[in-house]
Amino acid sequence: MKNLLDNTEIGTIFLDNNLNILRFTPQVKKLFNVIPSDVGRSITHIVSNFDYPDIENGIRNVIETLAVKEIEVKTKNDEWYILRIMPYRTLDNFISGAVLTFNKVTTFKQLENRLRAFQKYTATVLDSFTESVLLLDTAFCIISANHKFLQTFHLKEGEISNIPFSSLTHNIWKTNKLDDLVKNIPNTKISRSVQHNFPVAGLKKITVTAKPIPDKSTNQTFFILIVIKE
Repeated sequence: MKNLLDNTEIGTIFLDNNLNILRFTPQVKKLFNVIPSDVGRSITHIVSNFDYPDIENGIRNVIETLAVKEIEVKTKNDEWYILRIMPYRTLDNFISGAVLTFNKVTTFKQLENRLRAFQKYTATVLDSFTESVLLLDTAFCIISANHKFLQTFHLKEGEISNIPFSSLTHNIWKTNKLDDLVKNIPNTKISRSVQHNFPVAGLKKITVTAKPIPDKSTNQTFFILIVIKE
């Protein structure tokens, strides 16, 4: 088991019920200032390289409740890890402390931050339109809607975010008349229009504009813009 743990990319540290260190894998040295002679010392006496001041209470809570705890922690070197604290069970199913694992997720966190920045940017752009506007991805799922759209159709962002456009038209607008509007859109710039009498907003003209906008970092293309005019 020691050889297996030492050769994984996941940092692991075993503690007894008094939070004393039983063993740890080499990857833990990036997160705690530990050396082999620290085995037997309390983890509360070891300086960590990440910001989680309440780690002692978190570990004790897991030992007492047997509920697994999972949080994101950031190191002083701006590396991100998923910290999981789990009860340490012996072979006879006796709780004998806790196990802490650290799974590095820096790359995923960076992508998440870039996606959040992209969403913030697109929201700002869409709100600059005077018309009601929706942005779809290549799977025809709604990425974002501007405030004008939400006001016009009496909707909340959480109701339509990340749902297929067909769910909006079928379940909320109660029509399949708009299916052909986004059907078979090629990966080229096009524009199509149709009029529809909406249940709440009345008669409107819908224009679908498809324009490729490649994102080299994610290999994804967001390109379908739906503009609804008075």
